[in-house]
Amino acid sequence: MWPLLLSASLSTDPVEVFMKGDNVTGDSRFFYCFRIPQLLALPSGTLLAFAEGRADGCKPDVRGNRPIVVRASHDEGRTWGDIRIAGPALPSLGTNYPGAFARADGTVVLRYQVSNGSVFSTESRDEGSTWSPPVEASQPPGMHCGSMWPAALGASVVLPCGRNASARSDDGGRTWTPSSTAVSLDPNVTGLGEVQLSADGRSPTSLSMFIRASSHDGWLNHAIAQSDDGGDTWSAARLLPLVGATCEGSIGRDRRSPPGEVLLATIAGHFPGYLGRGNMSVWSLDTAGGGDPVSRLDVWPQAAGYSDFAQARSGAMLLLYEAGGTVYDYGIKISPVDMGRGRVRT
Repeated sequence: MWPLLLSASLSTDPVEVFMKGDNVTGDSRFFYCFRIPQLLALPSGTLLAFAEGRADGCKPDVRGNRPIVVRASHDEGRTWGDIRIAGPALPSLGTNYPGAFARADGTVVLRYQVSNGSVFSTESRDEGSTWSPPVEASQPPGMHCGSMWPAALGASVVLPCGRNASARSDDGGRTWTPSSTAVSLDPNVTGLGEVQLSADGRSPTSLSMFIRASSHDGWLNHAIAQSDDGGDTWSAARLLPLVGATCEGSIGRDRRSPPGEVLLATIAGHFPGYLGRGNMSVWSLDTAGGGDPVSRLDVWPQAAGYSDFAQARSGAMLLLYEAGGTVYDYGIKISPVDMGRGRVRT
């Protein structure tokens, strides 16, 4: 497996992006935590970090009167601007799962789920500083399609839909075409409804789907499936030998990597805190060869949770992730994923 060498100018220390008690522009409440990160790298070099702004308590996961927030960095994650509201809070409905992508003209489109079953969409033409009034998002015919972690595939956008299906848009998210098949799971596997997609470099139209799952006879907590046709059809999923408490995991690709190589991130161990989630870790996976993930890097050894990859304009691979000492009390951090300098587990 080739080493992934990233920009030496980036510090290996994590940078805090969101933290309990941070001020949110336009909302004077105390924010107990920020969860469910998404990281979007724009062609200009700007990074946008999105999260659920959980005012009035971190739990439950779905509660009304919480906004979707965004913060911008213009120096590849070293420093961050004000926290702004991208998706306004709704008094009696929850707003969850921010998922943003960029159109060819630079417009940033943010989709997010609403607890009544709807999906809302809003747009920014100034890299996250201001946002249009939210509207009901377009959906594929006959399929409710959510918002979580859209993936770019050339000029198209591919979005996870439902449990282990997808939809593709070739017009910047204005209309969507659902996949003709969904991923089938082994009878020993329970899919938990959270997936991420990434172009995997096997071909210009190939994708891999990283599935939060649970085996019925052990602690294996993720599966992988593949598409060769831009997400129209999907292979059956196979379990990966990643052991730990179940949690959403992220998938990304360094464009300098060999064809088929992707990065995976999730927790890799049990932690004596809420849900047992801890030790944010990174693996590489050869999706062309069909082997097992190769352990590469421990990013954060204590409590951890959800995460998302993005590649900066310089080529640096970055991971945005929930971090804590007990649960999520250290907020959301960003780290360079430097395979050349990082500690490799054996």
